[in-house]
Amino acid sequence: MELSNMVVHLLETLERPAFVVCDGKIVHVNQFAQKYHIQTDMELSELLQSQMPQYQAFEGGQLELTLTIGELDHPASVQKLDGMDLFLMEKEAQSAPLQALALASQKLRVPLANLMSVIDETNPSANRALHQLHRIVSNMSDVQRYRINRKPKLQLVDVAAFMDSLMESIIAREDSLNTKIQYTGLTASLFCMIDEELLERAILNMISNSVKAESSQIQVSLSRKDNLLRLIVKDNGRSDRSIINNKLFSHYEREPGIDDQGTGIGLGMLLIQAAASAHNGAIFVEKQDDGLSITMSIAITAGSTSVRSPGIKIDYLGGRDHVLTELSDCLQISEY
Repeated sequence: MELSNMVVHLLETLERPAFVVCDGKIVHVNQFAQKYHIQTDMELSELLQSQMPQYQAFEGGQLELTLTIGELDHPASVQKLDGMDLFLMEKEAQSAPLQALALASQKLRVPLANLMSVIDETNPSANRALHQLHRIVSNMSDVQRYRINRKPKLQLVDVAAFMDSLMESIIAREDSLNTKIQYTGLTASLFCMIDEELLERAILNMISNSVKAESSQIQVSLSRKDNLLRLIVKDNGRSDRSIINNKLFSHYEREPGIDDQGTGIGLGMLLIQAAASAHNGAIFVEKQDDGLSITMSIAITAGSTSVRSPGIKIDYLGGRDHVLTELSDCLQISEY
């Protein structure tokens, strides 16, 4: 299939690495992508290794996945364009702000922890504000580590039990979220290698984004197809979200909150993308008539004989309730 002049012009005017794929082969590369040694006539499989099944199943909407170039991973988004697939990579300069945020947030962790230890439950407004601040600092600190220096802490876990427990704790607070939440999980135990912290934070961020979009109903499901798990979060929230202008996974593009108090800085979706990448999966986003559907795929792998007990909870917040912190932008003050 021959590229139209419009598509060629679009690629050459983009100020970020971009290329077009047709039938599994790269057919056009702009000047920024050439710096990564991406060339015309290359097979896409050279850049997409473990995520080829997700790409091959892509039929429309927006797909977020990870390209492997040399020994480095590079997040990229894919969209359909004139019967071909347009790949957009990040600008080179986009990782620098993340590094600065990570360094600054490391300095904030200790004083913030000390402050939270002296704020008691008699001041719920201040308590929630500290949870919100703790979430922001954690995201600032960890998004760079997850996305650039990705070293997931994989353990063999019963994913069915993990999800059942997490969703139970979320649904218990659906009145405070002013949202009806339904969950359909696996019908039997399934053990595979996952990074519990990263996956939990990604799921809580997906729920948070749906609540902030004024969804009255959120449907969450976990299913298996061949060697992939499919985690789907579907809501009936606002239809004017940033999926329309391809900013859903851009840095610092924060969705307005339910009261728009400005407590987020737009890093949550980057953690979601990082979670998919760490599990050899991808993110598929589809705008629907009655809301938005986000699907995260997770490769099923079993590489350890040591099984983590579901009774042993992970802790990355110093003993604090993970749901209270990760959903602090959405929960009512009475929860604190």
